[in-house]
Amino acid sequence: MATTAPAPDVKRARALRSADATEVIVAALGRCDELSFRDAALIAVGRDAMLRAGELAGLRWRDVEWLPGAGAGALLSLGATKGDRQARSRYRPAVGAYGGELLEVWRDLQGLGDAGARCFGLASTSTVGRRVRTLCLDAGIGDGFSGHSLRRGAAHDLAASGADPYELRHRGRWRSFDTVLRYIDELGGPAGAPAVLDLRPTPAATNGAGP
Repeated sequence: MATTAPAPDVKRARALRSADATEVIVAALGRCDELSFRDAALIAVGRDAMLRAGELAGLRWRDVEWLPGAGAGALLSLGATKGDRQARSRYRPAVGAYGGELLEVWRDLQGLGDAGARCFGLASTSTVGRRVRTLCLDAGIGDGFSGHSLRRGAAHDLAASGADPYELRHRGRWRSFDTVLRYIDELGGPAGAPAVLDLRPTPAATNGAGP
């Protein structure tokens, strides 16, 4: 049974990079319990859309627009956020094909008809942080992760892939370039994997648990 761990300080949270994120998703799906798809979707959606923990907690089904066509992913409407308190931006973060599939399976498993229900059933930033940390511990990738680790890891991967600061700022929805440059400086070199990766585990890795 999964353990529950308190979330670490967000400012010191480790970045959840692509390879580790895949391990966490594989471990979540491998549990084959009622929350497996929710937890896997939490990781995939948080990284794909570079969401803050509070945005993950506040995301509701009415905020998700699945794009037409199989495997097309989804767009999210966030409303007022930390970086856009007046909700003036028209930018809608995108969720990739696999993250969209996981989220859709989780929605269907719940059978919810309430568009105003929270997607992940996690009511606060701290709750998201505790869940992410628990998932990382259960996957065996270590401690020090929080709800901010998803956004941080995606930013590191995007910077490592060679994305310019303007793209990073756009994807991360930051107001200041100082934050963007900090993520680039933290890498300390070009090593790393691209942020936009297919996180779909192999059938062997999921033992048939994944979609």
